[in-house]
Amino acid sequence: MGFYKTIKTFSVLCVSFVTITLTFFDSEGLKVKFKISSMKFCLKSDDILTTLIQVSLSQCVDECATRTDCKAVNYFNRLHTCELIPDDDEELFENARKNHACVFVKKTDMDVIEINDKCTCDTAETCNVEPDASCTIKECKSFTLRNGRVNGNMRCIGASVTFECSQMYIPTFQALGATCLANGTWSHKLDCEADADDNSICDGCILPRDCQDIKTINETAETGVFEIYPTGSDGLIVRCDMDTLPGGWTVFQRRESNSDFQKDWKTYKEGFGQLNDNFWLGNDKIWKLTHSGQYKLRVDLIDQNGSEGYAEYSSFSIGNESTKYVLNIAGHSGTATDSLVGRHNGMMFSTIDQDNDIYPRNCAGRFKGGWWYCNCQSSNLNGPYGDVVNNRGMTWKDWRQPNVFMKFTEMKIRRK
Repeated sequence: MGFYKTIKTFSVLCVSFVTITLTFFDSEGLKVKFKISSMKFCLKSDDILTTLIQVSLSQCVDECATRTDCKAVNYFNRLHTCELIPDDDEELFENARKNHACVFVKKTDMDVIEINDKCTCDTAETCNVEPDASCTIKECKSFTLRNGRVNGNMRCIGASVTFECSQMYIPTFQALGATCLANGTWSHKLDCEADADDNSICDGCILPRDCQDIKTINETAETGVFEIYPTGSDGLIVRCDMDTLPGGWTVFQRRESNSDFQKDWKTYKEGFGQLNDNFWLGNDKIWKLTHSGQYKLRVDLIDQNGSEGYAEYSSFSIGNESTKYVLNIAGHSGTATDSLVGRHNGMMFSTIDQDNDIYPRNCAGRFKGGWWYCNCQSSNLNGPYGDVVNNRGMTWKDWRQPNVFMKFTEMKIRRK
């Protein structure tokens, strides 16, 4: 960015005031000429329209120039912070943070005639003068991050996001967050890259977080048992479904033959069964998996008559033990009607020795399983296997009548 400047200096009562005329030649956004009214004082105002952070002085002035309610700006050089204010009287005060020089620019010192002639924008819009005058909503593009999670993904001007890299990845930039600047761009471009130091423990390989990473590392991998390393885990053995498209599903529940799933809290917490047969992976492990990324859920079903169906959910996770492994699920699709969101979303997990449902009696005892029971259930895939009393077995009631039980079920997750 280049500029020219004309400087005039004079002294009054030992206070030095400077008037500087600047013209900025930015590659993007507006090109507003303006005068700096004071280099050391800012306008005292009890009413601030908005505060923008991580912006330049020129961006600060540009923002004020396109808003009819803005009469002046205070700009804190070292903080790169901009205050848009609705006043422009002459009552100046010395900023309390003396170690941070503050620049005051009045609207009357900004050359905005051309802009005002071309644009009449709302306060929630910005004026684009090139190639044609137009008003657009002030916001940044959605922030995306590979191999990590974005928190607080707001797009409005001034909003901030933070992020965390997935296990085995480290940030490529020192900052752990970014701010939507006044010009509609993010203050930092963030990404996560493989951590070479962590990967050295397996001779240069990338430790897989889940079965999806297994599939990425080895496209020819077949359905079977593998070791993965979710965040916060020293490694665990899981079953990977590589056959159901697009492959890379991490299975946490499977039933294909006569099996007893009426277990206590501790057993459901730690997991039980055989990974190539009937099993429950364990609530602690399911939590660690869904805590390390954004996952979707697929439930494969075969009823007693051999009819097949599936239900898929675009968002799935459970809380940790302190939340009683509360279920968070949304976004149903598939050939099997939803039997989870409508009745079980937001419910805590219950077992025969921990009654966390909202029914007067213990649903886990009544339906002989461990599940996110409500009052009590519209699905019971951990109930008794086989042809049992109506609605007391492995049911998926909104797809099949309660007297029709499932002879095969598989619940599995994959990152979105």
